[in-house]
Amino acid sequence: MVNKELDRYEWMRETAQHLRSGELSEIDPVAVADWFDEVSGSDRREVTSRLRRIIEHRLKLDYVTGPDLDRNRRGWDVTIIEQTGQLESIFEESPSLRRQLTEELLEKTYASVRRSVAKAYEVKPPEACPYTYADLLA
Repeated sequence: MVNKELDRYEWMRETAQHLRSGELSEIDPVAVADWFDEVSGSDRREVTSRLRRIIEHRLKLDYVTGPDLDRNRRGWDVTIIEQTGQLESIFEESPSLRRQLTEELLEKTYASVRRSVAKAYEVKPPEACPYTYADLLA
């Protein structure tokens, strides 16, 4: 059996083959459980990352002015559309991930993004998040 730490891809393929053929004694159940935890964590991070991009571009559209806005508006709009579509696909595949969209996540993500956008564009978005999930995912 391939070591998961040395070649994750081959380990996954080999483990799947053992499962399909009923060779359960060849499978390390702890490693499989650990892998499930890793994948679920990765999915949560992807949701957060996409939410972060949506908030970032909404802030830019709402608070950046002048030539920066004129030059970038279309790209920021497209990014929001793409990220929202990707989140919807993720939620269709894994509906329970919607439960990750807590107020705490929104506030924490907003605070981090707000600092970055404020610094990069010398703007002053509000301290409290002005968006709801309905606003961001519409």
